[in-house]
Amino acid sequence: MRIYPKSQLTLFPKDSTHHSPRNQREAFLFYMSKMDSEMLNLILDDNRTYQEAKKDVFIEKINEALSVFSKNGDTELLVIKGKCGNESCHKGCPGYAFIGNCSGAHLDLIMEGNSTQILDICHCSDFNAETEDLSETESISIDINYDEEANFKPSAEYALKLHKCNRAVEEIISEEMRILDISYLEYWIEKYRELYGTMDIFTDCLSRFSTFFFLYDKLKDLWQFHELKEETVLALKSFEEQTEIRDNEDLLLEWLVKYEELSQNNLCSLTSLYFCEEEEIKTGFIKLYNTDNLLISVADFAEQLKFKSLFDSYYFNMVEKYTTIPESEQNNLTPGSEDSTHQYSLKYHLEKRKKLNK
Repeated sequence: MRIYPKSQLTLFPKDSTHHSPRNQREAFLFYMSKMDSEMLNLILDDNRTYQEAKKDVFIEKINEALSVFSKNGDTELLVIKGKCGNESCHKGCPGYAFIGNCSGAHLDLIMEGNSTQILDICHCSDFNAETEDLSETESISIDINYDEEANFKPSAEYALKLHKCNRAVEEIISEEMRILDISYLEYWIEKYRELYGTMDIFTDCLSRFSTFFFLYDKLKDLWQFHELKEETVLALKSFEEQTEIRDNEDLLLEWLVKYEELSQNNLCSLTSLYFCEEEEIKTGFIKLYNTDNLLISVADFAEQLKFKSLFDSYYFNMVEKYTTIPESEQNNLTPGSEDSTHQYSLKYHLEKRKKLNK
């Protein structure tokens, strides 16, 4: 499906003598619309900073944004005018929304300069397009980390830490597509546990360390899921050995309560964050979240996924059946209240019913 704004910007005059960009600003708009980062690199000035970063860093960020458009199926970007709407930022500064022709996703940039020259370009997170409401469509951002700014002076300690992070990432992710060796994962996690422990979640996740930070975080989760294999095998065996469990609600409730912690806490995000795309799972491999070249074998987590699917097929129906919270109150619970904390716990509702019946 092709997306067209109601009023796409006419980039250049329509008379026969002006069909190509006449100045830097027009050229930037034109080649952004063509998703041509090589030409954008030639157009922008080498001696300027953009969003407080040197040109090469900014172009790299533009490339990353254009890659998102491409993955969404976009082949060109449609351009409409607008301005910043943030009181504490660049309110009123003019700019442009670049909208994917298939996805409708948008990248919003404001520009400082004049009608022909560009002095600076910044991503705008509070952009008001003149003719379009973009609030319901995906927003693509350009983020410059503190250690990517032009005036950042790395210390020796910083340089060593970055070297270690990059080396750790390279041991797992390569330019070629590869399948994660689950037997190697425990060794890698232990090897870089101390490095991960030096990370500050409030600063390092917004720096060049972030690739390692998030990779370690995701792989640590996967290893913890993998370590639950034996417990899920026992849970499945327990279910299968009780041949009458499907027809005996007391036995079913007992089994669900026994393994509630395993499913709802320990394995909760296995299917919600990792193995969540059915079509991808059918291929036998999934891409690790936020990576392009690292595949996870579904077979390595087959027992955990089988257990989670079986558990969920019964659990939520039982929670709905035995809930002690009136339906009229379920959407208006006070955060932090006892009912809110245990709203989706079958064990909690069954125990509360016992107390009420005494």
